[in-house]
Amino acid sequence: MVFAFPYALYPFLAESLDAPWALGLPYSAGAIGSLAATWTSGWTSHVRHHGRAVVVAAICWGLAVAGVGISANVWLVLVMLGLAGAADLVSGLFRVIVWNQTIPDEIRGRMAGIELLSYSIGPTLGQVRATGVARLTSLRTSFVSGGPAAQSSRSASLHRGSLSHSSERRCARSSAAAAASRLG
Repeated sequence: MVFAFPYALYPFLAESLDAPWALGLPYSAGAIGSLAATWTSGWTSHVRHHGRAVVVAAICWGLAVAGVGISANVWLVLVMLGLAGAADLVSGLFRVIVWNQTIPDEIRGRMAGIELLSYSIGPTLGQVRATGVARLTSLRTSFVSGGPAAQSSRSASLHRGSLSHSSERRCARSSAAAAASRLG
């Protein structure tokens, strides 16, 4: 979200598309995309690698935001923002699954505080990044650069191996050990 959270640019985007009448639509397009993803989320029960699904969804978010930057039609922009909203919902869904499967109860409260901090700071810093890049370059460059930056940061975490099979198994083992110690 730090690299590709461009809400502050929506008024300027509507103006650049000669569609000031559509200013409210970009703000709701993500919610509509999330709703569509919810309606079609049955496939998510078949996903086994939840961490990878988070990374893939975050990459899709970044690509959709970059798509906004290269779109010259207001309706295509809204479709891209809807896809970004859908990807954000999928990412959130799998983050919750990873959270519930791997975080031991005794540290869940502290982790919730860190996660809340992340959710509140990430989008705010994304606004600063988006407006700063737009001021230094252009509106379109801000959108286009934010998408690949988000994508590359997620790809780096995937390639770094932080979501590999062995780390997923370690998390599962430590959760199982914590649960066993509470029972025993």
